Amino acid sequence: MVDDIDIQVADPGARRMLFGVSLVSIAVGLASLIAVQRVLVQTRTLQASDPAAAVIRLITALRWLSWGLGATLVAGAAWLYRLARRIRSSVRFPPPGMAVVQDVRIRTGARALALGRVALAGAIALMVLGAVEVAMVERLIAMLT
Repeated sequence: MVDDIDIQVADPGARRMLFGVSLVSIAVGLASLIAVQRVLVQTRTLQASDPAAAVIRLITALRWLSWGLGATLVAGAAWLYRLARRIRSSVRFPPPGMAVVQDVRIRTGARALALGRVALAGAIALMVLGAVEVAMVERLIAMLT
């Protein structure tokens, strides 16, 4: 019975791409941490001479971090939404032309549509989370200023 299962074989190029994206993500994360640390140190120094400017600097840094995280969540939501649409239109998972990083059993019909609904729900959740996160931080900033 195992012979009846269709498998989409892993794409070595997709594995390399995933590895590269992971390295870039780690580098961006580390650079962000270093930048935040530098801003905090500079703000502590500035606080002694000009407390108002220090608060403005912290609020600006908080806004940048908030909008950066929100943009990342919305980008992930857009990718998931596109995947969900491709699954629904082809009634197949993974959709035709999608490269996979490991061998994946091809699902069609109701099972594929169920995965498409899960991807759509995930996209909506990420979109809402990104919007709520930015709104909450902006509300916090408005309360503090």
